This record gives sequence, structure tokens and C-alpha cells, in this order.
Amino acid sequence: RTWRSDRDWSPIMVSGGGQGATELTFVDLHDGKLGAVQAESLARTLASQHALTRLDIEGNPALGDAGVTVLVRALASHGRLRTLQLGETGMGDDGARAVSRALARLSNVEELHLSENQFGDVGAAALGGVLARHTNLRILALHGNRRVGDAGAKAIGGALGRLGRLEKLTLSDTKIGDAGVAAVAQALAKGHSALNELTLGDGVGDAGAEALAPALGACTSLEWLSIGTRLTAKGAAALSKGLRGHSRLRVLMMNLNVELGDEGAVELAELVPTLRALEAVHLFGVGIADRGVLALVGAVRGAVPSLPLRLLDMRGNPGVGPSGRAAARDLPRHLSASRGANVELKVRLDGETGNVGAPSAGGACCSVQ
Repeated sequence: RTWRSDRDWSPIMVSGGGQGATELTFVDLHDGKLGAVQAESLARTLASQHALTRLDIEGNPALGDAGVTVLVRALASHGRLRTLQLGETGMGDDGARAVSRALARLSNVEELHLSENQFGDVGAAALGGVLARHTNLRILALHGNRRVGDAGAKAIGGALGRLGRLEKLTLSDTKIGDAGVAAVAQALAKGHSALNELTLGDGVGDAGAEALAPALGACTSLEWLSIGTRLTAKGAAALSKGLRGHSRLRVLMMNLNVELGDEGAVELAELVPTLRALEAVHLFGVGIADRGVLALVGAVRGAVPSLPLRLLDMRGNPGVGPSGRAAARDLPRHLSASRGANVELKVRLDGETGNVGAPSAGGACCSVQ
């Protein structure tokens, strides 16, 4: 019922076809070295596999538009299909349009993975036109489509308002800017209580953060937020306001927002103690110096023992000096003593590695890395 490829796709032609052959529910052709020629043969086999619930052909960039089109056309009557993984298949706008046509008939798809492809706003618009029908969709992965910009995001945003069960939305590594984020935020504000992971890309600036902030309150299950890389302290202040008191957020990633600076860190320091589920803060390369580090360290110290923080990553900030390093070095010791539990806190700064202090009696390891 399951067939996986290990660099050779051909066995599926035996297990998937022929009278009396076992029906497959999961076909894994990830990194299967498929091209457009192989896609023709594979499509003929898949067309008869009506029990199929998951198809993974990610990591086959030689498929291109032609190969993707042939394969998704073969799936048009596969009403049991739940998961469709088409990331890094080399599809452009034509391939995305073919996927959209197939989705119009695949009403039970719950996971759609289209990351790391070549389509742009035209392809995204085609997808946006059909996704609103997929009210059971839980995962929509579109990251790494570097030609998708604001127009594509607006088309996707138009569908998001109907996707109330969506749990994961990835839009990083695209050309989506503030206007596109505003369109997505408008949809999220209508109520996405199931959403637990949201990643937004390099084009998001302060205006995008300000548009997004009010919508975050409607995302009551959000556990993971990644956003960057054009935010300043103004954007950090907006996000802090939108996230304040969030009960589920575990991971906050704001890496490479190089203009965030100490003022931005101060804004985040006011937010951190209010996030009672927070486990990791990623601030790699955000232009902070001693003042920012001291503010963050002070916020964490003041929030123990209730804050479950495991990682504070501040690498890539060469402006951090002796006072910031000393405060960071002392933080794990302080938390270990305060918590008195089996807890490991890692504070990461450039140029310092190793354990700081002896492990506590409970086995906690405290380190600056």
C-alpha cells in the first residue's frame, strides 16, 4: 500500500499497475530523479491508483511544467487524495495553473506543498482562485517561490478567509512585501484559530508588521512566528503589541532584521515576559549591542521561574560588548538557581562556547554558546 523510491522510480510501474496489483495509498518519489519523460509513464500508472491518499514528488526539479502538468492531470479523479507534495519540481506559472485545475476536482486535499518552485504572481493568482473551495486545507506551503510578490499574495489572501482550519502557512523567501502581507493579515483577522505556524519573508517591513499585528490576536493557536528582514524598532513595537499576552507562542524568529537595533530589542524585552509558553527567541544579525542584550536578559530574569525559555539566540551581532556578554553569561546560572528543575537554557553569542557553571543538582545545563 506504500511505495517509496530510493533513487529509482521504476518499481512503481510493477507495484502500481496490472490486473490484481495492490492499490497504493502513498507514493513517495521524493528526490526520485524524475523528468518529463518519466512523468508520462508514471502518470499512466497513477491514473489507476484511486486509493491514493498521499503523493510526494518533491525534489524533482527536472519535471518542470510539462512533467507536473502530466502528473496532476492523472490525479483529477482521485477523490481520496489528502496530501499533495510538489515542492521543488521546477514548475512555473503553467505548472501552477495545471495544479489549480486539478485542485478544482480534488476536494479533499488537506496538505498542499508547493515550495521552492518557479511560478510567480500569475501562478499564485490561479491557485488563489481555487483554494477558497478547499475549506479542509490544513497546510499551505509556498515558501521559496521567489517570483511571487504582492499581487500573488493578494490572490492567496483572497482565499485565506475561507480556510478556517489552516494550521500552517509559509510565505518566506518570496518577493511579498508590505502590501501583500496586509492582504494576508486582512484574511487572518477574520478568524484563524487553528493556525499554529506562520512564516513571512524578506520583503516585510514596518508597515507590514503594523498591518499584521491586529490579526495576530485572532490566531489564538499560533505557536511559531517567523518574520523579516526589513523591520525596525517601529515594526517590533507593532508586533509586540499584537502578540502581548499570547498564550501559545513558543518560537519567535526575527533573524536578519538588521535595522531592529537596541530600540527594537527593548520593545521585544517588554513582550517576552508576557509570553508564558515561549521557548525560543531567534535574533541572529539584528544589529543589537549591549543595551539590547541587557534589556532582553533583564526581561528573562524578571520572568522566571514561570517563563519556559530554552534558547535565546543573539549571534551575528558584533556590537555586543563586555557588559552584554557578562549579562548573557550570567543568565543561565540565574535561571538554573531560580527554576531548580531539569531545564537547559542556551544563550548564544558569537565567539563564546562552552558550559557556564556546573550543572544543577537536577541536571540543568546552563551555557553561553
